[in-house]
Amino acid sequence: MNKKLSAQLFWIIPTVIIVLGLLLLFYQNFSKVTEPPAPNWSRAITVGKTDIKKLPPIRVSAKGDYIFTRIEGEKLATTTINKDFKVTDYKTYDIPVNKWTQVYQEEDKIIYFDFKDIYDQAKNKIIPDVEKFYPLDTTIVYVKNNELFHLTPENKSSEKIMDIDLNKFDIVLQENQDGIYILLYSSDPNGVDITLQQFQNGQIKSLYQSRIKVDPGKVVNDISFALDGQELALLLQEELVSTQGNPEFFTYFMLTSLSGQNTETLHRLTYDDPAGNNRLTEVSDVVLTFRNGKPTILFQANGRTETQFNDNTTFNIYSAEIAENGTTKTERRSNTPEISTNPQWINDKTIAWLDLGAKGHKINISTAEINKISNQIKVSQDDWLNALGKTLGMITSSFIGIALTVIWFLWPVIFIVVMYFFKNRSIDRDPSWFFYTGIGLYALAAVIWIDKFFVDSIYLKAPDYLTFTGSSYFYMILFAIIAYWLAIHTKRVNDWSGTVRIMYFVGIHILLLTVFFGPYII
Repeated sequence: MNKKLSAQLFWIIPTVIIVLGLLLLFYQNFSKVTEPPAPNWSRAITVGKTDIKKLPPIRVSAKGDYIFTRIEGEKLATTTINKDFKVTDYKTYDIPVNKWTQVYQEEDKIIYFDFKDIYDQAKNKIIPDVEKFYPLDTTIVYVKNNELFHLTPENKSSEKIMDIDLNKFDIVLQENQDGIYILLYSSDPNGVDITLQQFQNGQIKSLYQSRIKVDPGKVVNDISFALDGQELALLLQEELVSTQGNPEFFTYFMLTSLSGQNTETLHRLTYDDPAGNNRLTEVSDVVLTFRNGKPTILFQANGRTETQFNDNTTFNIYSAEIAENGTTKTERRSNTPEISTNPQWINDKTIAWLDLGAKGHKINISTAEINKISNQIKVSQDDWLNALGKTLGMITSSFIGIALTVIWFLWPVIFIVVMYFFKNRSIDRDPSWFFYTGIGLYALAAVIWIDKFFVDSIYLKAPDYLTFTGSSYFYMILFAIIAYWLAIHTKRVNDWSGTVRIMYFVGIHILLLTVFFGPYII
């Protein structure tokens, strides 16, 4: 071997091993940052941005394309993607919009509400002094002067549905091929009164009416409903009002029949985190529907993620299938480091949501049709930056491992100091026993106090190649062999003294352990 190269091995070999450890760490973090939310579900692709923290309903065109309406750059814009999730069209519209604007769109037909009046695409005022505006799938419902109206987009004509006082009732609307379904509810300290009605062909018909008891101290914040034939699913989001501390939120589910008119038992829902060992918290933005004949919800919740450093939870999108007894089967549907919110179904296998950001909010979609969307999923600059940021953060925190090994290298340091104080002349002759005694004391201390460094978090967080049975002893011995060989080699090539070789052995051993295991200590 070249003498110059041989003389430099004391730093070349450790550097190569350290770089390998850092590359493995980066690869692992990159894999976590780009991990799909579930094995049968794709990563997100971004189809646009919006300035407001709300995602309007996504429309389906006559050709089966999906139309995303949003406000971007103080303009109303639409993006169209086809069934293969490729962007096929982008348009902007010259109408005044702001964060309060609500929009109904069908193909190129636009009707919008500026929180006071309803206008058509030509900016003509259709209906003045409107209190509430509800854009549905193919039509519009609005409230004016305590009356609920149906607005037909084709001819812009209105017809009254019913009287309603929004000071007394909350309203939830849905539309399907059988007409418009109107859920009215009003709550008091003892319970909530619910009425479900159907509006079809100009006629209103009552379908269901019930009073549901609420536990003392709780109030109903929101109700969702879904219909499947004669089955009615109800979801109540309740809040426990407390004078001390933060309020607690609960979700209750009830499955009943329109024909039976019986009040069934309310079941409190809980959701296991599919990516962790805890339960999901702060559930909100709930969308209730039936999927394959089973009640299913799509929602935002705070759960575990490995996409960021020093914070292993964030808000992502989840779906949960609900059994009749209230048990849930939860699956993650997004996995990003941003706050994900406002989920909605595009079809049975695809969802959309917003990822909130400081410079606009990304409109994302993901799907179970992985083969169709896979070509659209690209590794982005944000992916690289997130992986790099996580890696650098873990490297910085890993040096806590050096502090944890003080009890290991304290003993060889004391030994060296004592030997120089009492055996200075003998040590100057560099006897072999001095070197072996020094590293022997270090090895003995490392074995006795091995748990000072190999804490529980390492076994919980580190990858399998670092945490197999006996891995702590294996890597301690492996790195000790490398450090020992290099220390012996430097005596022959560089003529280092015993003191320097002891400190080199200790330093290299601790550094290698810190690089590989330190990132998982906290």
